[in-house]
Order: sequence, then C-alpha cells, then structure tokens
Amino acid sequence: MICSSSLPDLYLVNLLKDDAKRFGCEVTIMGVDDDYATTLKDILGDAVMVSAQRNNCDYIYLRSDLQALHGKNLKAKRNHVNKFLSEYPNYIYKPLSPSLFNECLMLERKWRDSSEHENPAYADTVAAEQQVMENVFNNWDHLDAQGGCIFVDDTMVAFSYGAPVSNDTFDVCVEKADRDVDGAFNIINQQLVMHLPEQYVYINREEDMGLTGLRKAKLSYHPHLLLPYNIVSFPV
Repeated sequence: MICSSSLPDLYLVNLLKDDAKRFGCEVTIMGVDDDYATTLKDILGDAVMVSAQRNNCDYIYLRSDLQALHGKNLKAKRNHVNKFLSEYPNYIYKPLSPSLFNECLMLERKWRDSSEHENPAYADTVAAEQQVMENVFNNWDHLDAQGGCIFVDDTMVAFSYGAPVSNDTFDVCVEKADRDVDGAFNIINQQLVMHLPEQYVYINREEDMGLTGLRKAKLSYHPHLLLPYNIVSFPV
C-alpha cells in the first residue's frame, strides 16, 4: 500500500515517466491511498486517472477490540468465544513453529474440501493461497512471521499467522479452522492477537476480494478503518 507518508515529489514522478517512456507505456501505480492520489493529481493535473478498488481495501482493526470483544457490536463474536470455552475448557494455544506445519497443511486441506462447494470461482485463489502458505513454511526461518494454533484433545482445530508491516501494525495473512468446531475461527482470531507483542496496536486483516461471505465476515468484526486502495495511471 502506497500512502501519504511517502508522498512523491516531482523528481520521482519524472523518473517514473522516463522509465515508462522507454517501454512505450503509461505509468500505473497500484495500492495508492486517497491522499497520495490527490497529491499526484496536484502534480500532474487531469491527466491522472484514479480507479477506486473497493474489493482490495484493507480491513484495519484495533487490537484491543479483537482481543476484548467488548460492546454491543461484538456481542455475537463474544458469544461464540464463550461457547467455545464452555465446550472445550481444556483447549491449548500453541505458538506456530515448524514442528506444526504438517498439521496446519492437513487442516488447511480439510477446510478447503469443506469450502469447495461454496464458491467454485474462488478455487484458483484458494489453490494459490495454499502454494503461498507452503512457500512461507519453507522459508519460515528467513521471514519475520508469527502465528498460533488451537488444539482440542491433541487435534489442531485452528491456526493463523502473519507478519508486521510497521512498528505498530501486524498483518494477518492466513486464518484457517475446522468448520465443524463451533467458535474455532473466533477463538484463533482472539488468541492470536492476545499473544502478539504489545507494540502492535492495529491488526490488518487484508482485503475481501469482493467475496460476499468474506466481506460479511470481516465487516462483522466492525473494522476501525477501511484502508482505501486505488489504481493510479497517467501518460508519459
């Protein structure tokens, strides 16, 4: 995401234009927030075309909201967590480590099998996510990734992981759970943020890709902010 904290000057814009000119194409910048897009318009005028991409907006939450689940808006989530705790009082949370990767992949496969009938158009995205997950696990020691897992009776029922994107913001990249275990998604959502270092004030749970179910789920946690995502283009 390109945002106003890294606003361009005219020299940088001209470098981009010169580079695009060599390839005979226009400049296209993806992941631009509203302030950045406005600044580009101020520099280049009406030649700048801005296309807002609602499906790619990042959902930003307060860590304190996801952890405490206080208030009327999050009552349903709180109830799911409480039901899980009452049914599985002896559950265990474990930090994600290489010794647990195979179990994560097995659970992901179970989740994927249970999801295939819901949205066939989503199949390619899910397959790509699985490949990315395997790449992350293969390079875990070289990445600043952190995660956690939920176990019930020695069986993994949920896992999640992500990585920091700034000093105060943690990005949740993957969250998977056993659909047959009521509250599994809710408990891993809460427990992961509870176990993160205290420096992370904001949790980025990424975009919804325009998928109805995913959008409904992410909105149900009442995000603190929907981070705008624009595609900006201009001729050379």
